[in-house]
Amino acid sequence: MHPVLTVRLTAPAENRLQLFKKSGDFFAYVNVNSSDLTTNDQGDVTLYPRRELERGELYRWELYTTTSDPSPWCEFRIAALAPTSPDLQSSLRTVRLSPSKWRKIRAVLDNPSAYRPIYAASKRVSKGDVAAKMETQKWETVLELMAERASATDDLKLWRLVDTLSVKLGGPPDPTMGFTRA
Repeated sequence: MHPVLTVRLTAPAENRLQLFKKSGDFFAYVNVNSSDLTTNDQGDVTLYPRRELERGELYRWELYTTTSDPSPWCEFRIAALAPTSPDLQSSLRTVRLSPSKWRKIRAVLDNPSAYRPIYAASKRVSKGDVAAKMETQKWETVLELMAERASATDDLKLWRLVDTLSVKLGGPPDPTMGFTRA
């Protein structure tokens, strides 16, 4: 699970974000690399953790800047069975979609050789659905790439396709994969 945390500063400043995980009665520090943080001209500080945060765990974070006191503590819990992503158990999954839907998914992917079944399904000429079979981990990556693009572009049609693919994989009807839905 890779949640995205965003803080808006009133003015750009040097900053440091601290992230802690509940451990018994205490909170233990979670290392945040500076490469995990981005800051834009509007003063938004965003954390994209490269390491996965654990499901079912409670976290808290605060932001230190050179121009102000630390932010108040903000707590969040990663759901044990996260509604943001499908809980895929088996190693291989087969999904049937129309070639036009496969083409829309293919447009989001950046590595044709890693997703050959999708590329093959998108090139089929068929009036019915076409199957694509891949490993669970690849399906999760596909959903994450699609959700990232849909969130960045506020693309409601792509979000609907994320929903469709998630349901076909046995997941929830409205996953976010850690991204903001339009």
